[in-house]
Amino acid sequence: MTDVKGDPVTLVPADEETLVTVYLAVRSSDLRLESSATGTRQLLAMQLAAQRQQYRRLFPMASWSVIRCGSVPVGWIAAARGEAEIRCLDIGLLEGVRRRGIAAHVLGLLQRDAAAGGLAVTLTVRSDNAPARAVYDRLGFQPVSTTANHLHLTWRSASGTGGCQ
Repeated sequence: MTDVKGDPVTLVPADEETLVTVYLAVRSSDLRLESSATGTRQLLAMQLAAQRQQYRRLFPMASWSVIRCGSVPVGWIAAARGEAEIRCLDIGLLEGVRRRGIAAHVLGLLQRDAAAGGLAVTLTVRSDNAPARAVYDRLGFQPVSTTANHLHLTWRSASGTGGCQ
């Protein structure tokens, strides 16, 4: 896949420096914080460290990849492959590249991998995140449960082999 400028969209294993840099840029934008402020950088770096520690504890096989358009890091995805599913733990894109099909492309890669292995793809999304929910709906994710603020979604391949029922 290429983005609107014709640059290829790729996933590369996340090195610490790039992951922290892109995470800080995405989250500071999402929270409308000044990304260059020392306090903001420290807070978001601690948030990322805590999140990664929690994911490693709950999902020891979790891996992080940086999403690139051409050579430019524009986001990340964290995913964990289990016996019955590939769980998308987190995905984030810089505000300037959203709504260009990049997230759909990256999630499509997970779906192809899952279909080949007879697995489901699962994820959780905030109930009020309408743009993300629209992408997941277009990709065929179905709600399986809800909490006060989140939807838990699952995708299974059309052949019906993705994951346990």
